[in-house]
Amino acid sequence: MVNYSEILKKSWNNLLANPTLFTPILISLGIFILFAILIAIEAGILFSIGRFSIEDPTLLLDSPVLTVVGAILVLIDFIILLAIGGYIKGMQYGMYKEVVKTNETSTTTMYESGKKYWKKFLEVSIIMILLFAVPALIIVGISFTSPISMIVLIPILIIYALVLAISLVFLSPMIVSEKGTVWGLLKKCLNYAKNNKLHVFLTWIIVAGITLGVSLIFSIFESIPFIGGVFSVLQILASIFVGVWMGLFVFYSYKERR
Repeated sequence: MVNYSEILKKSWNNLLANPTLFTPILISLGIFILFAILIAIEAGILFSIGRFSIEDPTLLLDSPVLTVVGAILVLIDFIILLAIGGYIKGMQYGMYKEVVKTNETSTTTMYESGKKYWKKFLEVSIIMILLFAVPALIIVGISFTSPISMIVLIPILIIYALVLAISLVFLSPMIVSEKGTVWGLLKKCLNYAKNNKLHVFLTWIIVAGITLGVSLIFSIFESIPFIGGVFSVLQILASIFVGVWMGLFVFYSYKERR
């Protein structure tokens, strides 16, 4: 039987002993700020050469050329965003892997892991979008022909998304621990979930429970006059801390039943 309380304690202690684990988050913050500036520049250029305005951006559609350019920029930015996210996740899980194996990690491992795993995490992001978006689009399409069907289809979509999210809770540790293609690892993860239902569910419920619990506690204090803003900032910091803690916890949980 897996001792989850012991895994939580071990994850907590190794997190405190390895503050370097927060480095990818700081890097991602800087990268996304630069990315936001890039998007603002792109939007400014489109606004400056088009005859539409921020108040009525739909006028962009009156110019086919600008519409195409705008769509291409959005697509490129979206792919870049996914690639950046993949690089950050590669850095994080590469460091988690080293902590789980040796109880310590370094920025060298962080950069090497980002370069090594970013493509796989990018593929995973695209596959996840397809797995969640395609059924949603199908339901939206059906709802236009039969609005009443949404009453049945939306709960089915929610259940499908929830089951998929739970089943893939160990996918990220698998990507940096196992060999094979992303599709192969995806199938392996689903098979793992099928053969270890209770372990997968308990791991997910602990992560969801702690994450939501911390958010709920801070959201209660946010409503207090004068000091609510302070708790809003503290909630962000706590969410970052808990996110890294839960990342380690998931990796340790996977190692226990690998």
